[in-house]
Amino acid sequence: MKDGRVASLVSVAASLASDYAALPQVEAITVAGSLSFGAVDADSDIAKNHPILRRHFSSYLHQIELAVRRGDGLSVNHRVAALLASYFDILFAVNRLPHPGEKRLIRYAEAHCTRLPVEMAHQVNALLAAAAQADEHIVAQTNALVDGLDRLLLEARLSVGER
Repeated sequence: MKDGRVASLVSVAASLASDYAALPQVEAITVAGSLSFGAVDADSDIAKNHPILRRHFSSYLHQIELAVRRGDGLSVNHRVAALLASYFDILFAVNRLPHPGEKRLIRYAEAHCTRLPVEMAHQVNALLAAAAQADEHIVAQTNALVDGLDRLLLEARLSVGER
């Protein structure tokens, strides 16, 4: 009975694998015990997330600056969280890794990414510390974090556009 269930699960997994393999952002799915997703569409993820870090008028950096001027610490925290979500989306795209979720991102990136911005963990933690203060230092810290990501994108020969 147990062998029949395993065979049935393998059959369903194989069927799902063929469905997902047709998606453009998935390179490969293996069915040998677990599903593992291949490279993501890096250019698309970067093109979507990079401009909103600080290039656009409504960028996260601009929203953080406005929140600091208003003295709105909760808004600063919310915008920093959104900025970091986009930052890690870009980082995993550069490394052709699927996004692992929201927990332990620094540790996961350090363990699995072959390309990382210099002092990435330090920069992220410094940004979080600056966010807790919700003062003008957060702007410099945000720029330092994004500058490191921009250098990584240039090294990887991926477009970053104008700053």
